[in-house]
Amino acid sequence: MVRAFDEEEKRWALEALGGLIRIPSVSAQGTGIGEAARYLRDLFRQIGLDARVLETGGNPVVFAERDVGAGRTILFYNHYDVQPPEPLELWSSPPFEPTVREGRIYGRGAYDNKGNIIARALAVKALNEPPVNVRFLVEGEEEVGSKNLPRFVEEHGDLLEADLCIWESGSRDEAGRLQIDLGCKGILALELHARGPKADLHSSLSPIVPNPAWRLAWALASMKGGGEEIKVEGFYDGVLEPTEEELEYLARIPFDERGRLERYGLEEFLRGARGAEVLRKLYYSPAMNISGIGAGYQGEGSKTVLPSVAMAKLDVRLVPEQRPDKVLGAIERHLQRGGFWDIELRCTEGYPAGRTPMDNPYVGLVAGAAGEVYGGAVIHPTSAGSGPIYLFTKRMPCISAGVGHAGSNAHAPDESIYVENLFLGAGHMALVMERLGEATSPSGRTPPGP
Repeated sequence: MVRAFDEEEKRWALEALGGLIRIPSVSAQGTGIGEAARYLRDLFRQIGLDARVLETGGNPVVFAERDVGAGRTILFYNHYDVQPPEPLELWSSPPFEPTVREGRIYGRGAYDNKGNIIARALAVKALNEPPVNVRFLVEGEEEVGSKNLPRFVEEHGDLLEADLCIWESGSRDEAGRLQIDLGCKGILALELHARGPKADLHSSLSPIVPNPAWRLAWALASMKGGGEEIKVEGFYDGVLEPTEEELEYLARIPFDERGRLERYGLEEFLRGARGAEVLRKLYYSPAMNISGIGAGYQGEGSKTVLPSVAMAKLDVRLVPEQRPDKVLGAIERHLQRGGFWDIELRCTEGYPAGRTPMDNPYVGLVAGAAGEVYGGAVIHPTSAGSGPIYLFTKRMPCISAGVGHAGSNAHAPDESIYVENLFLGAGHMALVMERLGEATSPSGRTPPGP
């Protein structure tokens, strides 16, 4: 039965989310980290969990659990750190002041990932006596590469034993169906630095002084062609094409192509892709993106300057069987062979992809519960985004289901969730826990779906 929350429970959840959004826990800037960890520790204790803040050598992990002696255990993976709020001028209200407008809660982290934390906490609170053992792992470095999480998982593996992991996020699509993701792409976050004269010079000297902005532009252009192909030798090594069965499944996934284009303000997708081809590229293809670039004067008007430095930030999305270290090595060799030996390459984060097979029985359990709560669900083989899910898919099935919507604006100004989705997401998690508690299987790991 779909759970209806009373007014006290709803008020608790909204106040808890508001308090968490107010903490500017921006890992890239090192703000609010300890405060957010302590806030969550105390919040989990409020709802009857044994909660601790565990050190990692970096931003701490909040671990909370309640062992009710059940035969099954659910693990919720989340993160309390958020992206920087800039550009501030594009927010309709202050990013760390939660604001409700027209049924939405606005604020940095409202969706990614604080709303999902609170929805899951509300589900546990409302159940009072959960039918499964409950564990939360909430880290503070997801937005900067989770660099200390692998060691934490290795050292604290006993804390993470579970039958099912509910991953951090998930959204409803334009038609209101919950989108369920079964994995994440891997990532390499890179910086390219080019240097010229020791200080900015007058641009009249450009006939005789090398310009690092041109060097950087040529290096970037050498890595990706006009047809969007990545020209780094060895980049595609190991990449698996989707099977015929997977392609047939993609063709059946509901996809509002026109609605998505309108939301993006585009006439067409890249290279004119349409229908299932869009989804194939999104979920099965690696990608190389320039996420930031800068050199010289960028203010209003003109300034005839020859810059001394130029820098670009890249994020490379990886699919299963691509190894981050090998891809990084291929890019390094590409720059050397191309004569760009003077460009400094830095890797700021990197980890591989991870997926749960679509035929895993727990997928049916989570999707069936979503069908009851939302009236429908769409299963994606993976997310187009990245996360350290590979650390957990080696141990248990991991499935994403969350409280976002098609316009939640994760990582962008005016990030939001609908208040209604906060409670629907909590109801979904409560139903998943109830179904998991009822399931039986001789193996103790893969009960049949509904």
